[in-house]
Amino acid sequence: MPSGGDGDETVVVIDDGTKPASPALHLDKEVTNGGNYSSGERAQYRITVRQMVPGAAAKDVTLEDVNDVSLVRGDIVRDTLRVKKNGRDVTTEAAITWKEYEEGGKQYTGGFLIRTQGIMTHTDKLEVLYSVALTSRLNTAVSMDNTVTAGGIHVPEDGSPDVDIPEVTDGETILVEPPVPGLDIDKAAGKETCSLGEAVDYAITVAQTKAGCVAEGVRIRDKLSSELVSIDPSSIQVSMPGVDITSRCAIRVTGNAMEIDTNTDLEYMQTITATY
Repeated sequence: MPSGGDGDETVVVIDDGTKPASPALHLDKEVTNGGNYSSGERAQYRITVRQMVPGAAAKDVTLEDVNDVSLVRGDIVRDTLRVKKNGRDVTTEAAITWKEYEEGGKQYTGGFLIRTQGIMTHTDKLEVLYSVALTSRLNTAVSMDNTVTAGGIHVPEDGSPDVDIPEVTDGETILVEPPVPGLDIDKAAGKETCSLGEAVDYAITVAQTKAGCVAEGVRIRDKLSSELVSIDPSSIQVSMPGVDITSRCAIRVTGNAMEIDTNTDLEYMQTITATY
């Protein structure tokens, strides 16, 4: 979202020849991969800074970027951050200070301060690109605001004292949907063929495959394709690795179909197996 005008705008300064033109910064913050996300995904940002006044120069431009982490855990992925000047990577030439916060005994990065070096004229373009890992704290859609402020120094050509350039601010708001778990199911038979009257063992395994999510109250439904067969209710066993949880389940069997309310939640990569 641009601050200070369109990206191609040029500020025209009327100069009477007695005072050097003062630089003015133009700042644009944007999301480059959408605007709505699910918890666990990453938002990608681009910040663009230009010095808009011909004949003027800004020195040592700074960028301060902050995420509002009150409802969303926004963790900047540090190794994705790149600083570019006119397309050239100058990340290692910039001084970067990370803004950290603690949650649950872990450290997260919620912002940064970048101090660049050198001069920006009206033909230069400074860019910062980075990603933020998103985790919602609520089971409802919430927004996360991000604000960036740019400033710098004006070094007058007439030798008068350096002065700070007026700061400019821009921001973006993204929507983060509640986490949606992912279930993967696998069913296997104990034998491929059987004779009439012969029993066949089945195993159904359900796994929760979405990081940062919990599948609550997992339910398993199964129906055999033939009406000539029936499920033996007494044979049904439900377990998690190393633990029999059959006693906590509500199991209903009707002929060749069954339904199991496991009354169990699955976190990331946990599994439940039902056999009969």
